[in-house]
Amino acid sequence: MFRNDVFSKTHPENFRIIQVRAGGKVPLDGLLRKGFESSFNTAALTGESRPQRLKSGKNVLARMINLQKTIEIEVIQIFKESSLARVLDLV
Repeated sequence: MFRNDVFSKTHPENFRIIQVRAGGKVPLDGLLRKGFESSFNTAALTGESRPQRLKSGKNVLARMINLQKTIEIEVIQIFKESSLARVLDLV
């Protein structure tokens, strides 16, 4: 989180809108906000080796890696209800 041009880490569940920089992992399931698009590495979740291109309004899942530029995501679920949490419960 940036406040007064100073970056500090905070828990993403405290926010409804989060930013993910290029190379960063998506922390929670959400929707890609209007005006944003990027490619994502989904190998950790799907095994797919090719990046997936997503445009605004599409679902992004926790643990996807944002490959291109800073994006904004509207959080739709807390971690306990996320896709990744459901996978971990199965293991």
